Amino acid sequence: MKEQLKMSNPALQIIKSTLFIAPVAFLTFLLASVVVYFMQIDDLVLFPNTTTYSYNYYTDGANGGNSEMLNYKVSDSLIHLKFQLNDAFYSPYVGLVLSPNNQKAINAAKYNQLSISVRGENMDRIGISLYTPPLNPEQNSDETPHHAFLNITETKTNYTIAASEFQFPDWWTDLHQLNDNENELPDLQNLLHINIGSAFTPQINKAKTIEIYQIAFTRNNQHLFVLLGSIYLGLLVLIFGISYLSKKQDDKKSEVIVSYQSLETSDGDAIHEKCLQFINANYHQSDLTLERIAEQTATTPRKITQIINDEFNCNFKTYLNRIRITEAKRLLKNTNLNMGEIAFKVGFNSQSHFNRVFKSETLKSPSKYREIGD
Repeated sequence: MKEQLKMSNPALQIIKSTLFIAPVAFLTFLLASVVVYFMQIDDLVLFPNTTTYSYNYYTDGANGGNSEMLNYKVSDSLIHLKFQLNDAFYSPYVGLVLSPNNQKAINAAKYNQLSISVRGENMDRIGISLYTPPLNPEQNSDETPHHAFLNITETKTNYTIAASEFQFPDWWTDLHQLNDNENELPDLQNLLHINIGSAFTPQINKAKTIEIYQIAFTRNNQHLFVLLGSIYLGLLVLIFGISYLSKKQDDKKSEVIVSYQSLETSDGDAIHEKCLQFINANYHQSDLTLERIAEQTATTPRKITQIINDEFNCNFKTYLNRIRITEAKRLLKNTNLNMGEIAFKVGFNSQSHFNRVFKSETLKSPSKYREIGD
């Protein structure tokens, strides 16, 4: 007991010393200032805010469609869109475009997520697109879209979408011949406008409603604060260690070191099976990503990519598309579902993308395959 008390005294002396207290006080002040700064960032409210932003609707008429806006109203607390999607265009759509009034772009660089309060009738999904200036202005003048889908209900609900969830849409990557790894995060400092509209659905010729109560850019500081807390604790340990070594450099103590070799463990087979089972059970979900699979199976995107490459000699997207096309072939043979319904059921967001992938995998269009088979 006397030996234990003797050993604890130096640690207590260091904690009470100026050598330890001064840097810790400075570090605490610095990190507290960072926390206060981020906590005081107000939300960037895009609606309701009719003085700064304008809200207009659009339809597929520009593409030869005949979808109709049945009722459109904007008040100081609600944007109401009642519409009907018609089948003159292969992927009919209607939506809302939000644009700044007196400025060229929206600067949301301080924020990391989009928050929206919304409900729908006969609508269980909407699409949200953030438009920024062209990626390569010298080569083309097309605005750059980053897109995300949001599942909604008939009850007014507040949703948040992380900025990292917005990706180039399939039609954009196809149009500009981009690879999956060329996707970039949206430039939130330079947003030209935001589109919110109907997502791909096989249900048409039926009145649908979207009601939007609030749109805002907000911050989720959880990851930042966890990181700062980890840094703070790590630096405390570092400061204490430096102080301890400095104080005790002339008072060396002997230590008993136990050398051992850690036991080898292997759960590679379990992770392998778990990842493939999760993909095979959820391939029909259009928002299935490497990040989501990694989160649900407690592994990493890199590990999943390695498993698929080792097992099937292809990348994740190719493997996912092959599963979807295999199921699509079964539905084409054994059901009377139309092409749009089949595309939606197996996880594609648009019939055109489904057609391209199907033909790439089978060398036949879906309609030709239904007609003649393999």
